[in-house]
Formats: sequence, structure tokens, C-alpha cells
Amino acid sequence: NQAAIREDFWLDGFYMFFNFFLFSLIVYNSVSNVAVEAFKDFLGLFGIENLVAIQVASWPGWAQFLLMFLVADFIQWNVHRWLHHSPWLWEFHKVHHSVEQMGFAAHL
Repeated sequence: NQAAIREDFWLDGFYMFFNFFLFSLIVYNSVSNVAVEAFKDFLGLFGIENLVAIQVASWPGWAQFLLMFLVADFIQWNVHRWLHHSPWLWEFHKVHHSVEQMGFAAHL
């Protein structure tokens, strides 16, 4: 007897926008790009220019996609474990587990 649109539907919409657009596209990408460049500069101090041992770009598209899927899933799984195991991060993450009425977007 649950309504099609749950009570906190609009809050779910906000989290979807925040998590998938603001955080993922802007914060995560900018921080990761800065971290990669800083790491490359650090390696340059020791005369190391390239650590790429496998030229993934030369693989077929399906193999690149499969590798990306496996690496992304592994990272997301470990980040989620970290969110549960770190008391400080849990304070932010526990909102994800506070849903009282499930809906299709409640996990966001």
C-alpha cells in the first residue's frame, strides 16, 4: 500500500543531483586530476616520466569497458566499506541508512 512517490522523494532528487553531478563530476574529477598531476610531478623529481606498463588504449573497446567496470566497482565497494568503518565518515554516511520508507531512489 505504499505510494508511488514516497514522502522524501524530492530529498532523494536532491541527493541524486548532489552525489552524481556536483560531487562526482565536479569535486571528484577536479581533485583526482590535481592528484594525478601532483603525482606525475613528484615522479618527475626522480626522472620517472611514465609508469604505464600496460597500454590500455590499444585494447579493444569491450576490454577497456570491462576493465573500467571492474576497477570502478572495486573502488566504489571499498569506499563504501570505508564509509562504514571510519567513525568520522559514518557521521555523513548514516543518512543513507536512515530511510524509513523505501522507494526506487531511496538508496541515493
